[in-house]
Amino acid sequence: EAMQLISTNLSCLGEELPVAVTQDAIQSQSNNTKALLAGLSDVALVSFPAMSDPTKIMAMELFSKQFINYTFSGDSDSMPIIALKMVQTSLTYGMSPLAGVGFALYGNYLALARGEVAEGYRYVKLALSLMKRIPS
Repeated sequence: EAMQLISTNLSCLGEELPVAVTQDAIQSQSNNTKALLAGLSDVALVSFPAMSDPTKIMAMELFSKQFINYTFSGDSDSMPIIALKMVQTSLTYGMSPLAGVGFALYGNYLALARGEVAEGYRYVKLALSLMKRIPS
């Protein structure tokens, strides 16, 4: 199955997705993401260096493909994990051409699933700035 193959490849690249996505797993990843973002302005985020590690660039590609798989399989419960992992990877290793996608997904998650509309809007706007700065 494609989703299992992508998860296995992500694991080989040092990026783990939970086998079973639970609310606890999502909350834990959400807390990690918020901790990484704490105190970072939009200007600082847009100015982050480019991602240079080819394994992390490939991981970002695989995260985006896994999100599509979750979408088509109807696994909406697992979707937030992808957004959270993409943002975490971007903050740790730099911004790739897919960083904007990760921040857009994160903003949607905050606004639609968590009810944090203003914060979600902030990250969607940031995503647009990143996409202009680092075209895919």
